[in-house]
Amino acid sequence: MSKNLLAAIHLITPPERHTTEAYARDADGFRLDGGRNPKAVCWCILGAMDKCGVNEVEWAALVHYAREEWCIFSLTDLNDGEGGHARALQAMWAVQVSGEST
Repeated sequence: MSKNLLAAIHLITPPERHTTEAYARDADGFRLDGGRNPKAVCWCILGAMDKCGVNEVEWAALVHYAREEWCIFSLTDLNDGEGGHARALQAMWAVQVSGEST
């Protein structure tokens, strides 16, 4: 199990800490570049994974899961599409539990 992926999951589990159409947002709702900005209060799946240092193997496993499960080919589309928050968490947990996140 990956500590970094688990940290990203916990970071965006509360709906108020998840966002769309931006890596991260500040308290006023303004877009921030990258997930590691210290002003960030909410993140998309990509921003959370950036902030928590999720590795390339885990990124690839998440893309593979989204493609197989929903025919979605990018993590941006996964995060920003219908059911994005729930689907992002489902994919992250599936990869974390499967052990592909090593």
